[in-house]
Amino acid sequence: MHKTLYQFVNGLFNNYLRAELPIRVFLPHNSAQAKVLVMSLNDLICYIRQQLLQAKESKDDKTVEYLGKALDVLYEAALDAKDKPLSILLEDFVEAVRDYFMKVEWKSHIPTIEEIRAIFDEEKKG
Repeated sequence: MHKTLYQFVNGLFNNYLRAELPIRVFLPHNSAQAKVLVMSLNDLICYIRQQLLQAKESKDDKTVEYLGKALDVLYEAALDAKDKPLSILLEDFVEAVRDYFMKVEWKSHIPTIEEIRAIFDEEKKG
């Protein structure tokens, strides 16, 4: 069953993150019903990062677990796409979730917003 990007991301948020999908909606002049998802992978990863930091700080294990599942999906997709920079970035997140549950948070690194944006800026240049 083929899903649109919107359905995939919406399902990701509803099923794993238990959150509303943070999207901006664009309605073209010619159709009041046409909606376009205007959210980049960059935005999505930055949003998940913020949610992960908040969940870790509040010791919300359930949310960290959901975020870990979402990050696993994104990480596997990056590996399948052979996107090495994105895979490395997402691997840092996956390891941060693992280390949180192993109580060795000091071992892992959660990428900064600047590190995330740098990955996507490089893609635009290259």
